[in-house]
Amino acid sequence: MARKNNIDGSSWSTALRIPKVLWAAMLASTGVYGGLILSGTLPRAGDDPMLGWVLFGVAMVTAVMSFALPAFFRRNASKLSAEVREEVDPGGQSMFRDAAPTRRVAADPVAVRADHVARRYTPFILSLALSEVPAITGLVSWMSSPVPRAACLVLVALSTALILMRFPSVTRWRADAEQQIDAVIP
Repeated sequence: MARKNNIDGSSWSTALRIPKVLWAAMLASTGVYGGLILSGTLPRAGDDPMLGWVLFGVAMVTAVMSFALPAFFRRNASKLSAEVREEVDPGGQSMFRDAAPTRRVAADPVAVRADHVARRYTPFILSLALSEVPAITGLVSWMSSPVPRAACLVLVALSTALILMRFPSVTRWRADAEQQIDAVIP
């Protein structure tokens, strides 16, 4: 079970290698959209100002959905379960004659890491994809309506900020997994 869905769970940093690459690619794409808007090489074909407002509305709705939809999927996914054991806490404090403090630890941390990353992978990709939509609508607005360049770049900046917030940090993903099984995952 250690290599569920081709995810290597030998350590948190290796388990999160693919999500980090996807995150970086999505972040780079927003830079490309912003660069295309700034370059001035794209033709501006539209003259309907209403289209710009519609695309702005689409961008705002998908920005909100980039939080709501992945949270819905994580909440409704089956909970992570793992066999845990008690062990002496090496960092715990004990008084004279007291028993050494213990902590709950996952018995098979490699399998738990791989299983957690596999379960969280789809909501993560969904959040990144929805976070990219404001940048795409900014680019489309620039090309198809008389929206000012600054307004289009604001949508690209919003998209960039949403993607930056979703960096797959070891600390965040590990804390989420440890909370689900109520044990430490080394």
